[in-house]
Amino acid sequence: WAWRGRRAGGPWVPLLAFAPALAWRVWKTLAGWQGGYTDALFAAGLAQVLPDLAAQLGVNLRAIAYHAPRTLDLLGGDPAAWTCALLTPLALLGWSRRVVAGAPDALYLALYAAVIVVWPYPNHYPRFLLVLLPLLATYAGLGLAALLVSVGAARWSRPACGALALVLAVVLAPSALQILGSVARAEDARAALYTRLAAWYEADSASEADARVAYGLRVLEAMAALGAHVPAEACVSATMPEMVMLHARRLAVKPPGADADDTSLAEALARCPYVLLLRATAFPDREYPFYYPLARLPRDLEVLYSVPLTPGAAGDEALALLVRARAARPVPPRSAGQAN
Repeated sequence: WAWRGRRAGGPWVPLLAFAPALAWRVWKTLAGWQGGYTDALFAAGLAQVLPDLAAQLGVNLRAIAYHAPRTLDLLGGDPAAWTCALLTPLALLGWSRRVVAGAPDALYLALYAAVIVVWPYPNHYPRFLLVLLPLLATYAGLGLAALLVSVGAARWSRPACGALALVLAVVLAPSALQILGSVARAEDARAALYTRLAAWYEADSASEADARVAYGLRVLEAMAALGAHVPAEACVSATMPEMVMLHARRLAVKPPGADADDTSLAEALARCPYVLLLRATAFPDREYPFYYPLARLPRDLEVLYSVPLTPGAAGDEALALLVRARAARPVPPRSAGQAN
């Protein structure tokens, strides 16, 4: 609408574009849901938003490099990585030509990329990138055709684009067949659910996949249950804040990573004193190990909620702990086993 001089569609176009976000905001308010991704982003105050986003940029670029091949092909591996390396420059060339032509899809991609490259939830890059794959594949075809035209080989444009599509099909076929076969062979409702989750295909055997998915679902159940132990208006510090907000419906913020100084951590915990400690990691693992930030908290914690690692095993190592922190204390880094 703005690109075309605010003429196409009249003044209703921007109002229509903002309608879904406005409707969602109204629905959340009426339903009594607390917090959200935008609320979490501004939880530390407006002055801290830009530094936080700038610090997030490096993490997100590493996340894109890590997740892109695994988004193209769930099994990952060298073929997917080489295919991404082939598609990226071609897609950039095709996208640039769409920009020059004033195409709305090119503007959409630029705005979308600008948002996700600083969005503070790198664990979710697979779904962020997934919606771009058809567009990027199309741009790669346009870029390949433009490249051939520029070297005087226009007649090869269509065969080359067909070959590019064939390469994509060959790379994607093994994982597609494995996923479809696993779903088709599911013998009960549990297997039907598990084989539709990405974590199922990250293991080397069916037994390992079953344990991995069951573990992940228990973590989500533990998150959902903590809502009963946290006041509606309170804030939770968690290494997976987006999942806490989704399942527990409480405002959650990721604490500063393991490399942050004690003052930054103390200030963050003062804003969000409820702390969820998980036997799970968040990207990047080295900054958010198991139970982070337990090793940097004082010993006199108020434990509000606990889930044992082994179901029904009281006194066992914890899968999840919800505590209320008073102040952070400086201690040497410790391993996950020592932290418990």
